[in-house]
Amino acid sequence: MKRTLVTLAALAALSVAMPAFARQAAAPPAAQPEAKPAPVDPAVAASYVGKWTVDLQSPQGAMQLALDVKIDAANKVTGTLESPQGPTNIAGEFKDSVLGFAINFDAGGQMIEIWFESTLKDGKLAGTMSLGDMGSFPFTAVRAKGL
Repeated sequence: MKRTLVTLAALAALSVAMPAFARQAAAPPAAQPEAKPAPVDPAVAASYVGKWTVDLQSPQGAMQLALDVKIDAANKVTGTLESPQGPTNIAGEFKDSVLGFAINFDAGGQMIEIWFESTLKDGKLAGTMSLGDMGSFPFTAVRAKGL
């Protein structure tokens, strides 16, 4: 399992390294006034907050992860995503009823970012995990039992 994750991470690194390098080389955009995020509807945000059990489908097969989501008044998403290798911090945003966050990890000296995005329907999260040019993989999540 660990070898599969390292291989997947290395491939993801290659797929994101070149676009990231190209973005760094580009001239910075002209400064624009920073738009304030729309306030989070507390009832909608509360329906995403909490502990979830995630079932992820990947080329290596099904995986189960534990997700803990927090959303603040500025739409920032924080928390943790725990895999068999341990917990990883998440960071992202909640916008237009879409929960989006990234995890970053070191894959042999190369930092990899994986983006998760989901919506809530009938009390369950449904979304995708994106690995840049390697594609997107579906996941679903239900509230963790006992909470």
